Amino acid sequence: MALFFLVGHAGAAGLSATPNPIQWAVDQDPDSQQIEIENTGPQEQTCQLLLSNVTGGKGGAVVGALRLKSEPAEITLAARQKRTVKLKLKGGLQCPAGLYQATLTLKPQFGAGAETKVPIQVRVPARLIVAVEAASPDVERRPQGFDALARFYVEASTPNVQLFVVASPLIYQNEARGQKAPNASPTPKIPPIPLDLGRGVQIIPQNSGPGGAPPRAYFRSERETVGPFPMQTTEGVVLSAGNAPFFAQTVFVTVHWKLADSRQPVGTYIGRVQLCGMVMPE
Repeated sequence: MALFFLVGHAGAAGLSATPNPIQWAVDQDPDSQQIEIENTGPQEQTCQLLLSNVTGGKGGAVVGALRLKSEPAEITLAARQKRTVKLKLKGGLQCPAGLYQATLTLKPQFGAGAETKVPIQVRVPARLIVAVEAASPDVERRPQGFDALARFYVEASTPNVQLFVVASPLIYQNEARGQKAPNASPTPKIPPIPLDLGRGVQIIPQNSGPGGAPPRAYFRSERETVGPFPMQTTEGVVLSAGNAPFFAQTVFVTVHWKLADSRQPVGTYIGRVQLCGMVMPE
């Protein structure tokens, strides 16, 4: 918790041109992404709120991708009135998670006095976004089953992420569409094509280095049924952006299904593949 007191006088560094001293108090918690401003002076004051000079990260350099805006951008406070102002972060995902410094400028309106600058802090939280890059995966038929290659785009505010795959067996299309209850799982008339649990899945980042076996994750537990799909999840795989400050690249996921019975009825089978993840501390 940081607490700053600003005391101004007429014609000097204050926020009022009246002969009485004006005191503004700025109370800020970096983790809350908001500041509290109080006018402890004897009369109403109006000022603009300007945020600039965002620095932080490695080396304390100016961070161009991270911009701060206040909501609202202008406030009017009566004597001894308080107001909470939210800080809006723009472009925070392109900056490493951590504590950043900025300058808050209180600019009085109508020539009421000189502007005052206050140092503030704001914490960029660790965040992760997983987006599907292709509408449908590439499916390959093999003698013992099927392989599907799905592409996801993963972006995080940390260099390291832990990813895991959630997948289902392949369900005969007519039976999958006929399921109405969201969590129903009756015995299907046509057996599904199961996941190849022994092979697990491959999780390969686009910028993976040459050599070595690609990361492979094995299924570890049964998840809640989603419609007709009994989902299973894998163990997590940690991927790194290397020297980059944040992770942002395509991730290729290969899932395998095992065709255990050659008498499996001909038809269209459908399934689900999801990529989930979490950010990892450095």
